[in-house]
Parts: sequence; C-alpha cells; structure tokens
Amino acid sequence: MPDQMPPSNQGPRTHLPLFLAGLLLILGCAAAVRVFWVFPGFDALEADRARQEFFRVRTALRQELRHLGRTAEDWAYWDDTYAYAVSRNPEFIRSNVVWETISHTLGLNLVVLCASDGKVIFQEAFDAETNRQVPPPPLDIPFFLRAIHSTPGNPQGEPCDVFLATDRGPMLVSARPILTSNRSGQPNGLLLFGRFLHEPAMRD
Repeated sequence: MPDQMPPSNQGPRTHLPLFLAGLLLILGCAAAVRVFWVFPGFDALEADRARQEFFRVRTALRQELRHLGRTAEDWAYWDDTYAYAVSRNPEFIRSNVVWETISHTLGLNLVVLCASDGKVIFQEAFDAETNRQVPPPPLDIPFFLRAIHSTPGNPQGEPCDVFLATDRGPMLVSARPILTSNRSGQPNGLLLFGRFLHEPAMRD
C-alpha cells in the first residue's frame, strides 16, 4: 500500500506573509521617498514663497511710508500751515482738511497739528471704509518731538516714520516739524499724518 503523502501546506496562506512583507517594503520605500525627497522639496518651495512674500510686503510698506512722508512734508513745510500754528485760524482747517478729498486722493486717515510745546491744537481721524470720522488713536507726542530732534542748525530734524497699533488696526504715521515753505527758521510745531494699513495696500 503506497505511503500517503500528508496534505500540502504550500497554498495561498503560505505565501501571505511573503506578500505582506513585500507590501510593507514597498510602502516603506514610498514613505522614504516622500520624507527624504518629495517633502523637503515642498518645504523648500513653501519657504521660498514665504521669503518672497516677506520681501514683497516689506517693499510695499517702505513705499507706503515714503509716500506718506512726502505728503507730510508738503503740508508741514508750508507757509499756510506755519501761520495756522500761530493764528489757529479755523479757515485753514475748513479749506484744507476735507476728508472726502484727502482720504481718497492722499490716502490720509489721520491729521494732527501740535504747537511747539507739543500741545495738540487740531486732530481728526477718518475711516474711508465707513466714510465717517472716528476717534483719533492716542499718540505719544513727546516721543515724536524727541525722534525728530529739530535743532537751530538742522530745523528739519530727522524724518520720523513709524508703525502704530490702534484699535482699528495698524497705522503708518509720519511726523514732520512745521516750517516755512523754504524749510528754514524755527519750527513752529509738529504735523502728523496717519494712514490705516489695510490689506489692499499690501496687494498693490
């Protein structure tokens, strides 16, 4: 009687561990590719985009500050402003601080005029998005006077352009001493212009 062979175990179940091991090896290799080659590439791309965005925003902010500073100088180095700092004639304000005009053409949201001793003689703020006047943000006038540091030998002093945090968002502020139109003589006070830093300005 021929010997009977035992049932064979070489079936699908026998190859299942080998299949799983191969699958895990493939998945492991794919994960390694993502970790060591693909993901670093994406990280480098995102880092490069972040750097580009940083430099773009920084350039836009500098341009905004330069433009605001030039506008402040046009008003601060002006005989009419110089005279107003002494006379306080309200006609100067009525004729020049027209928010519907200066907020749209000059991008202004804040106008502050101070006497030589730092006392505020006029201040108003305007929100162009709501098209109405709003309370001016608190300002450290002595800080601006110290920052400009106007002297008899250098009446223009140093330009003072800063960023301020307000309850309505960040604001750019430029401060200049009030001088005559030929930019000479003793400063007759301080002029500050402000502009809210809205997102559209950063996209330009």
